[in-house]
Amino acid sequence: VGQTNGNDNYNPSGAVFENCVIKDSDSQSPAILVENGGGAIFRNCIIKNNRNYTTMGQVDGAGIKVQQQGKLILDRTKVLDNYTDNTGAGSEIHRGPGVYADNSAIYVINSLIAGNYSIEDHQNSANYGSGLYAWNAELAIINSTITDNRGIHNPGSGSGTALEIGGSDGEQIVIFNSIIAGNINRNAGGGGIVASAVQTYIQQNSGKYVAITN
Repeated sequence: VGQTNGNDNYNPSGAVFENCVIKDSDSQSPAILVENGGGAIFRNCIIKNNRNYTTMGQVDGAGIKVQQQGKLILDRTKVLDNYTDNTGAGSEIHRGPGVYADNSAIYVINSLIAGNYSIEDHQNSANYGSGLYAWNAELAIINSTITDNRGIHNPGSGSGTALEIGGSDGEQIVIFNSIIAGNINRNAGGGGIVASAVQTYIQQNSGKYVAITN
């Protein structure tokens, strides 16, 4: 990291992880953080049972967090049973316990995102994208499965979506030949996909793109 006129200058770097297991992290941060234009490829890896907890404030990402033009590829990788936890005295917002992406690019290929969830005991809390949350992010999900991700059990709180896609910067989102099913919404208004980005596509097996938001 260098500086010009007091501003940080980052030289992006990247790493490839193969045949790895990243599990049982327990802290106030995600197990994996990719940011500032850096990149990471996880190939044949398992990212499991990592906890990101908060005592005060919003909590984003327990397994993986990608932000600030970071780039992530999940190739034949499993993101399982990661969770955010609010241990504070008030309600909070949980986003992307499995994978959280903001202003970044993420490619999920031949991979499984399953069993991710949030722990929340306070009303007026919310959780979005238990499996994967993408905001102003370029996203491709190819030959992958998102299942058994769970919303919070707290009446009046949150959407409990498994896959939350949002933003206004016009990034392209493509879902091809993938399964998004069996996710559990414990409150009204969620359980599956919420897509509110400028342009989102679901690609059918025939190869035809179907625009679901414009």
